[in-house]
Amino acid sequence: MKKQLLFLNLFLFFTLFSFAQISITDKDGTPINDGDLITTNTIENSGKLVFYVDNNTDAPVNLKVTIADIVGSDGSHLQFCYGTTCYFSVENGAQYPAAGDADVIIDANGQLHSAGNYFWNNSDTEGDATIEYTIKFEDANSDFELTMTYKYDKNHVNVSEFNQIPVEIFPTVAKENITINVKENVAGSIFDLSGRLVKKTQLTTGSQTVNVSDLSAQTYILKLENNKGQITTRKFIIK
Repeated sequence: MKKQLLFLNLFLFFTLFSFAQISITDKDGTPINDGDLITTNTIENSGKLVFYVDNNTDAPVNLKVTIADIVGSDGSHLQFCYGTTCYFSVENGAQYPAAGDADVIIDANGQLHSAGNYFWNNSDTEGDATIEYTIKFEDANSDFELTMTYKYDKNHVNVSEFNQIPVEIFPTVAKENITINVKENVAGSIFDLSGRLVKKTQLTTGSQTVNVSDLSAQTYILKLENNKGQITTRKFIIK
């Protein structure tokens, strides 16, 4: 009985570990987490949601994408490029790559980092109407699932456009310490690429050193937030 319980615990541990090690980010390296809402206010090229996938497991990933729901559109104006195929319309409930198209396989400990993988709504709306696509990522070889929403709202004010906090961070490839220079007091949070919070710190105006020697070697996202709720992010790497 004890051996069975030990085996079960080890199985659950490695299953959860593998789940956390498949991560999806945007082109700036910001993690896309389960349940996230990503909003754009433009149908121009800058409104594309480019996504990267990191597979840090020891097994290949066969990542499928399902359009789980569409609101405010019939899907005919969503351009979706993935792997070697571009679709110029999508269907509600459909899974991609579509039947007959090449699967997208990400090798063990491999990456899918290409600006050619993206969602792009190129349909405008009238008045205050919005368009939403609920998108589900699934690995056919494991229990990994991630569902997010890509939304077009022309009245939306993007934080990335108007609420940047001036910041300098160096070095961007570090071993023990990073130096952060800010012009106001901010709360700092460090996330790994799976979206897990690994460290928090309070930063005051000026330059200060943050010890990161306790972090494992990988890429991290530094998120800064001031008392007005304004946010900015920066990426750095621990060797």
